[in-house]
Amino acid sequence: MLAGKENKAKDRPAIEALAELVRYLGKCKIRGEKELEKAANQEVSEYELTIQQLEARIREQIGMEQQLRLYVEDAKERIVDLERKNRRATDVEFELSRQNARLKQRIEAL
Repeated sequence: MLAGKENKAKDRPAIEALAELVRYLGKCKIRGEKELEKAANQEVSEYELTIQQLEARIREQIGMEQQLRLYVEDAKERIVDLERKNRRATDVEFELSRQNARLKQRIEAL
């Protein structure tokens, strides 16, 4: 019995060293998991920032596209209006030419 107690006493430092090693490995594991989680969160944050920047650029492009559409619509309306005015001016010019020709004929008849 005494020999068993002596063996246990001799094994105690080894068991304590193993227990300390297990505690150290547990702490390392927890620290590693925290670092991995932090890195993953940072990576997600970087992706989220990139996505937000891309969304902002898309909104900007959509806004520019809408402005261009409005500009094109306005330009088309102005073109139609100018064509209408041009037709009226041509009609007036034609009518004035006819009246001028009639007046010339009356003057020559006198």
